[in-house]
Amino acid sequence: MTYEQIKEKAELIKWWHSIDLTSDDGLVYTTKGEVNHCTENIANNRFGMPLDLKGKTVLDIGCWDGYFSFLAEKRGGNVSGIDPLQGCSHFERGTDGFEFSRTVLNSKVDFYKFSLQDYYKTNQWDITLYYGVLYHVENPITELKALSQCTKEYSLIETAISQNDYGNKSVWEFNNGFDNDSTNFWYPNLKGLENALIYAGFNRMEVIYSDNIRCTVKAIK
Repeated sequence: MTYEQIKEKAELIKWWHSIDLTSDDGLVYTTKGEVNHCTENIANNRFGMPLDLKGKTVLDIGCWDGYFSFLAEKRGGNVSGIDPLQGCSHFERGTDGFEFSRTVLNSKVDFYKFSLQDYYKTNQWDITLYYGVLYHVENPITELKALSQCTKEYSLIETAISQNDYGNKSVWEFNNGFDNDSTNFWYPNLKGLENALIYAGFNRMEVIYSDNIRCTVKAIK
């Protein structure tokens, strides 16, 4: 597909992720994502993405346009992505951002239009990616138990957290509709998140990143 063909089709899609798509003529078109975290430096340092995933199975939960799915594949992972909301933004042939990117990138990432609750009993993965999903879940304990059950080694979890200082208390704030989004529900502090992860079946939690608004943690089996 030429650069102009990629550009024409990509600009009919409402993108969440910025993904570099290389054309047959060697030019790179970057999709116009709404978020600014789609760089390898941020993926490595803020989201904790491993540099080497050779031989690892990876499940990207809530993958949306697939930036982290395709990056994990690029780093050697055998990757599946799931997202029940994918396909909400179409161009004229009804193809969503993930499918379009997968075609241009000649990717082998599997995609399923499922939520974690639909999918977690099917298989287990060495590593699970759970970026930007937890605060959208109405029942976080049920969700974290499912996450634990489908994870063999560890899960990388990025989420919004409580902006209040509770000291060493374990807290989950319920704040439905926060930031003008009716799908936002729960905001734990780090202690609350750690306790919930251990209760759900993980052995321990390591903090990779925290700015007191969002965090990334590594939940280890």
